[in-house]
Amino acid sequence: KNAALPILFAAILSDQKSHISNVPLIADIAPTLKVLDSLGLKTEFHLTDHKVVVDGSNLASIEAP
Repeated sequence: KNAALPILFAAILSDQKSHISNVPLIADIAPTLKVLDSLGLKTEFHLTDHKVVVDGSNLASIEAP
């Protein structure tokens, strides 16, 4: 559970799609995905199988809002 957030933020380092599985449904996940979206990454959270896909090909900024 504690590893999910750093792993999601590590997806910033790739310009490709990152597929992250076993992401827990905790309160911090949604705000984290919003931050990644605001940086220009495209995120998808698949609730049924607890998978997140982060597409880093359109990273627009490295400065958080």
